[in-house]
Amino acid sequence: MYGTTRDNRIAIHKPITVRSVNGPAFTVIEGQGPLGSNAVRCAYMTNGATFAASVEHCLVYSNTATASGGGAYSGSIRNSIISDNNANFGGGISDGSAENCTITRNSATTRGGTYKSSVSNSIVYYNSTDQTGPTYHNSCTPNPGGNNITTPPQFMDWAAGDYRLLFTSPCIDRGINQTWMIHSFDIEGLPRIIDRVDMGAYEYTYEVNDTPAQANAYQQRQTHTFYVPGDEDWIQFLVRLIILTTYNLLIKARTLIPC
Repeated sequence: MYGTTRDNRIAIHKPITVRSVNGPAFTVIEGQGPLGSNAVRCAYMTNGATFAASVEHCLVYSNTATASGGGAYSGSIRNSIISDNNANFGGGISDGSAENCTITRNSATTRGGTYKSSVSNSIVYYNSTDQTGPTYHNSCTPNPGGNNITTPPQFMDWAAGDYRLLFTSPCIDRGINQTWMIHSFDIEGLPRIIDRVDMGAYEYTYEVNDTPAQANAYQQRQTHTFYVPGDEDWIQFLVRLIILTTYNLLIKARTLIPC
């Protein structure tokens, strides 16, 4: 391996899978700067390894690269947040793919959000330089093309790093449903498809401060959601059913209580 054991938080030199048990809020692989010979990288893969990684339900935050891909280089990322990263090319990601991700607050000399990457059903907004192209599809980004929308995503609190969607967000129900989403959850563990998938890492969910009209509209979205297990694990199916039933009960209680 390159350098000493202190150069890397983790060093992968065998065919293993590194996975969080309790989600991105409880699992952090944190490097150490400043950039230079004394920096500590988050993860290192041995010489000759083929990097075809798949990252899901993660927060890729505050990383720096001297060349490309401040947050991630190569591989595929789903249902994740990529923010506050920096590089010369592609501050968020470079030479990879992102599906249902929120890519924001990244910076680079060229393309702060993504560089040479395929992006779909994602939000790529408020980076130092956002530029779209033929590899952006069904996403929220400042520049048009590829069936994208250019209206700002309307985060809950962008300044505070809360990238959940407001009820008025144009990203709600604007993505394209894919087969892999039937078994998938968003970054908070909620069902990925509620009628039509939302853009970004979060599915919009009913909030306590929603008005009765907003709650009713959200309930209408929920009533379209039902899956027959088939080859889906029965435990996952029951968890989905419990989550959706709980939301519907909360919505009904909210609309019955006078404000």
